[in-house]
Amino acid sequence: MWRKLRKLSVLVLVFVLVASALAAVRAATISENWVSGAATEFGTEIVLGVPATLNLTIVSSDGDPFTPSNFPNADSVTVTGKFVDDYGNALDVNGDGTADVFSFTESATTPGLWSATINVTSLEPGIYTFRIEAIAQNTTTGEIFDNATLEEDIYVGGGKYWVLKAGVKDGDEIKIGSLSIKIASLSDIGAILDFGNLSTKTITDSNQDGWFATLVDVNTDGTNDSWMVFSKDADSDTYTVMFYSNSLDLTSLVEADEDIVRAKDGGLLYRNKILKDHNNYKAYVVWDNGFFSWFHATDYYIIPLQGYEHWKEGRGQARTMDVKIIKRESYFGGLITKDKKVFEGPIFNRDVKVDNLFNIKGTWLYNMWNSQYRSMWEIMRGLADIKLPKGYELREANVRDLATTSSEELWRGGHNPLLNPSKLSFGDQIDWSSILNFEPTDESSEESS
Repeated sequence: MWRKLRKLSVLVLVFVLVASALAAVRAATISENWVSGAATEFGTEIVLGVPATLNLTIVSSDGDPFTPSNFPNADSVTVTGKFVDDYGNALDVNGDGTADVFSFTESATTPGLWSATINVTSLEPGIYTFRIEAIAQNTTTGEIFDNATLEEDIYVGGGKYWVLKAGVKDGDEIKIGSLSIKIASLSDIGAILDFGNLSTKTITDSNQDGWFATLVDVNTDGTNDSWMVFSKDADSDTYTVMFYSNSLDLTSLVEADEDIVRAKDGGLLYRNKILKDHNNYKAYVVWDNGFFSWFHATDYYIIPLQGYEHWKEGRGQARTMDVKIIKRESYFGGLITKDKKVFEGPIFNRDVKVDNLFNIKGTWLYNMWNSQYRSMWEIMRGLADIKLPKGYELREANVRDLATTSSEELWRGGHNPLLNPSKLSFGDQIDWSSILNFEPTDESSEESS
C-alpha cells in the first residue's frame, strides 16, 4: 500500500514539475522593426535628439496576437521600453532627473502590432541596454496571464554632426572650431586635456573598457555642448577620437587643412588629402620623378571606391573607407605598360605600406544626420595622409576627370587605358572602367584627343 502511494506521489511530483516547466517556457514572443530614425546594419544605433520609430510584433504564448481582446480576465495589457543600468533600473535619458519609460501603443487596425517613438536627448554616447516588456495581467489579483521580455544593446550617438580622428596619441593636438585641445596625457586610465590658458580637464576611464567621454565647448561660447569621445584602438596605444554635436555643424569646423611636410629622409608627407567629399571622389597618382622615368617609370594610382558600400560608418567607427591602388609600370613614355593591383580595402586608421615604397592612412572622417542622403550612415567626407619617398610626387584629379582625360600630367604619354591605350599592355587585367566608374564612348574619345 505504502509502495503504491509512494509511486503515485512520485508520478504526481513529476507531473507538477513537467507542467511547471511547460508553463515556464510558454511565453509571448517579440519581434522588432526599427521603421525610421535608426540604423541596424552594425547593431542598432540611434542619435541624440533624433526620434526613432520602433514597431513590435508580439505573439502570445497561445500563438495569437498580443492584444487585450485575447485576455478577457486582464485589466491591464501594456508594452513598455526603457534603457536600464546594470541593476535593471530605468535611466533618465532626457536630462530632467526622472527615469524614462517609453509606452508602446497598439495599432488600431493590426492586433499585436505595437509602436513607440524612442527619443533620447541627454545621454553620454555609448552602448546601452534597452529592455522591452510586454505583460497582460489582472492588477487586482496580481495574476499574470502572459508576458515577454526582449533586450538589445543600442549605440547612442552623441549628435547629428560628428567627426572621427584616427590614431590619436599622447601629445597630439586637435583643432576644432575655436577650440585647440592638446592631449597632455593619454593612457588606459583616462586622459588629461589641455585647453591652453592653464585650463585643463581630466577624464577617467572608470571601468577601463577603453571608452570614455566628456563635454567640451567647441565654439568657446561658454556652453559645453559637444561630446568628445575616446575609443581605444585594438592592439595599439592610440585612440580614435569622436566629436558629436546637435547644435554645431562640426563637419565645417574641423581644422584639417591640407599640408605638406618634408621628412628627414627627403620624402614628403601629404596631410589630410581629400578622398571623398559628398558625391565627389578624388584620385591621386604617386608619380615617379626618377632620372630614368622617361624610359621606365613606376607610378601608383590611388582610387577611392565609390558608393555607400565602400563608405560606411556605424557605432562610432569606420566600417569601410575603401581604396584600390594600381601599380602601373610604363616603358618609353607609356607606349608599353604593365598594370598590377597592389592593394584593395579599408584604410581608416590603418597605416598601409604599399610595395614597401609609400604609406597611406585614413585620418579624418566627417558625417552628419541627413535623411535625404543616400544613407544616413554613409561617410560624407574622408581624408588621408600619404607619405612618399624621395623621387616621387603626388598628383591629383577628380576620379571622373582622371577617367576622361589623356593629359600627360596624369598618364604617361597621355595613354589613358580607357581613351588612348598603350601600344602594348600586359600584367593584370584591370577593369579601369569599373574602378573609375566610367564607360568611354566614341564622343569622349574624340574629346580627349
